[in-house]
Amino acid sequence: GPCGSSEPSLRKLDIEFLNCTCPVGFQPSNSEPTRCQCICDQDLSPYITNCDSATSSIIREDKNLWITYINDTDPPGYVIHPNCPFDYCKPQTLNVSINLNLPNGADAQCANNRTGTLCGACQEHLSLSLGSSRCLPCPSHWPAVFAVILLAAIIAGILLVTALLALNMTVAVGLINGFIFYANIVAANNVVFFPSSEPSFPTVFVSWLNLDLGIDVCFINGLDTYTKTWLQLAFPVYIISLVVLIIIVSEYSPRFAALIGKKDPIATLATLILLSYAKLLSITITALSSATINYPDGSQKVVWLPDANVKYFLGKHAALVIVALLIILVGVPYTILLLLWQWIVRAPRWKVFKWTRNTKLIAFIAAYHVPYNSKYRYWTGLLLLVRVVLFITASLTVSDNPQVSLLATITLVGALLLLKCIINLKVYNKSITDIVETIVYFNLLVFAAFSLYHFKTDPTKQTAVAYTSTIITFLLLVGVIAYHVYLLIRKEKTTVELNEYPLAPVQAANPGVTHSIVEVRQPQCDPPEPDSIKTGDIHH
Repeated sequence: GPCGSSEPSLRKLDIEFLNCTCPVGFQPSNSEPTRCQCICDQDLSPYITNCDSATSSIIREDKNLWITYINDTDPPGYVIHPNCPFDYCKPQTLNVSINLNLPNGADAQCANNRTGTLCGACQEHLSLSLGSSRCLPCPSHWPAVFAVILLAAIIAGILLVTALLALNMTVAVGLINGFIFYANIVAANNVVFFPSSEPSFPTVFVSWLNLDLGIDVCFINGLDTYTKTWLQLAFPVYIISLVVLIIIVSEYSPRFAALIGKKDPIATLATLILLSYAKLLSITITALSSATINYPDGSQKVVWLPDANVKYFLGKHAALVIVALLIILVGVPYTILLLLWQWIVRAPRWKVFKWTRNTKLIAFIAAYHVPYNSKYRYWTGLLLLVRVVLFITASLTVSDNPQVSLLATITLVGALLLLKCIINLKVYNKSITDIVETIVYFNLLVFAAFSLYHFKTDPTKQTAVAYTSTIITFLLLVGVIAYHVYLLIRKEKTTVELNEYPLAPVQAANPGVTHSIVEVRQPQCDPPEPDSIKTGDIHH
């Protein structure tokens, strides 16, 4: 230096590094302490496949997870729930990019315009569809839509009850039992059987057989899951009330009883209750479903699974739980009676079993048992138990592992087919009823098997399988309806022909005669003369 012999001056320099701040979902790398480098947060590493520091996004793992980050706990942190409701979140097959630094960034996981905890609510200014779990905007003329749907539901209920009464298409005949079972089991696994949430012929057909609307429509502006659950109870209660009213009026009004003639309102009531069984079972499971949210500070909160913004069994949800428990209180004895009635009626004539001799109860149960052989009158109750098992299995596994529900369906339906075909179990009195039900079961088994094979692999083929199965069922049902129409026309024609030739009163052989049997010959080529009507044996 210029001073020649001077020693170098020494100066101490303190360098202070600021804290390395990373976006939510990332943490600083410890490998280079002098460089702020953000890597994937180790708390999320079991749940994500990748992260991108440039976009502050994380990629959700191929599981049905729901992830968010909250600041209002001490300490703040992640909330991770392993099972998002199946059709609330985007499919597991999609790589979902989530930026938790954005307001409502967790909504990137939600499907069908959903938002909130576990995607349980609709986005602002959207309403829940009456026929699906999709959220959609309501048109400005939605009150008119509301009025049309309400009127259509009232008319549809009257037409359904009238058709069942007029055609005698009830459980007492048995031809529709298999179709009801098919529709119920498919509805239990609809998110697996139908890969697309868009309404289509298969989804609408199955929904209608389950007393659902099945199409996307705004019924009420601002409709949420809680209100929709109550609305789903309305139609089953309405149609059952119609038949109960018919029974009461016909009991007290001879003129009305003569108007409905030999139609069987008891069998119609039994049919509508069977039609509503799966619907009420689904509502009960929905009302009682819960989820536990674990927070970073160690606290927990139990929420209602269909809408995690509602606290479980608190406030308005308590009323829904009470109704669900009442349904169980009625549904369990109903199922047990149909399953065990043929053995219960053999109970000793003790006072404790006096209720089994109630004539109205006997008439109601008999409506289910009429089409069966005497050994197999438990069949309706057995099918109810299968419904319960498969609905509960679907509710527990469809979000996490839907294949389990399909395997359960294949196992139980396969067991029913094994009983009917291999063991040659002739359940019904009429072979045609056994044949129709066996075809429906086989169709359902193939549907479930192909759905399991194509699950997650080829949605296009799965859609083709769904169309094929439901169209086969639809055509078979149309054939059954046509058969009942034919029986009605033939019966009315026979009644008209007999009314043209009134019967002369049969004179009793002695005062002890209580009734007589009259043999009527059907007309051949020419109308018979009145004296061709012969009195048969007279019995005391």
